[in-house]
Amino acid sequence: MENNNWSNKKIGAFWIKKTKANKQYLSGNIEIKLKDGTTQKVILSIYKNDFKKDNNPDFNVYQIDVL
Repeated sequence: MENNNWSNKKIGAFWIKKTKANKQYLSGNIEIKLKDGTTQKVILSIYKNDFKKDNNPDFNVYQIDVL
């Protein structure tokens, strides 16, 4: 039987931070499982889209680093 516990589905975590201009954003990482079975940690930052119009995304994600 497959365990559907949320902790088994977790692939990363983010923290709320503030820019020098006092705007909040998320900073954290995810671990991606690759086809060869290895994992790759990707460091990301997520910012609210202050220029949102029509069907544009609410947030934009930026890759900071790969470990």
